[in-house]
Amino acid sequence: MANKPRLKMPVSERAKQFMPFSALKGLDEALRQKEKVLVEKKELSEEVSEEISYILNDIKKGDFVKVVFFHEGEYLSAEGVVSFFDATEKRMTIVKNDIEFENIYRIKKRGNLL
Repeated sequence: MANKPRLKMPVSERAKQFMPFSALKGLDEALRQKEKVLVEKKELSEEVSEEISYILNDIKKGDFVKVVFFHEGEYLSAEGVVSFFDATEKRMTIVKNDIEFENIYRIKKRGNLL
């Protein structure tokens, strides 16, 4: 068999052979979920509950708030404009976070931005 001369690989193609890849798609995300430390929901004192209720009575759509809330075994923080607020359903939405009033741990209102 005669040796055929090889054509040089273009530089743009050469770089592709060294790019990282994941042989098991979704494994990294699954491992991150497994690493999450879950906590139990803390019981609020009567004083803190009353303070949260007082602030919630004053909030309306368009207000800027900062909230710490319990969601699926962890405490999360959201800060932004209230895009949905319903006192009868006892929930509100801040930056794509749907928050039930009973899961609020801390809340601070800054005022109306709209």
